[in-house]
Amino acid sequence: MSVPPVPNEKSGRMPSPKYQAEHQYELAAQVRPGIVTAAGVLGFIIGGVGFLLNALSIGNISAAKLSPGLTALLTALTLVGIAMDLAMLFGARQALAGKDSRILVIAAGVAILIQIVGMFIYFTPSSLVSLVIPGLIIGFLLSNGSLTWFRVKGGKTF
Repeated sequence: MSVPPVPNEKSGRMPSPKYQAEHQYELAAQVRPGIVTAAGVLGFIIGGVGFLLNALSIGNISAAKLSPGLTALLTALTLVGIAMDLAMLFGARQALAGKDSRILVIAAGVAILIQIVGMFIYFTPSSLVSLVIPGLIIGFLLSNGSLTWFRVKGGKTF
């Protein structure tokens, strides 16, 4: 990843090539890759919307007249979904700060597993979209550019 040189604040001149070579990691750590930003924003969207929808569905599950076994299964999946959504929100915050990408990657993996189980219960075409977005988050955070940035920042990653 090539980082453009930053002019000196006082003189306005560009740093020497020797300075750039010696401080390339410091310069690289200052610029967050767009794929990390995209993964963080997707994590906030999925976590926030998912939390709201899961919180609303708790009441709907208890009001619906379903068999006790199905009610228990749907309630358990919804509670796991709420925990996953909170982990997704926290993981997105940590990833955008450059501290830890593992939380968001694991939360996205759990989201994929929950969605696959949910597709066996009730399949809709939007279920496929719900598989793609967490997959994008995982792909973005495990790409070479983001892994390098996390390592340079001192963050934790796989």
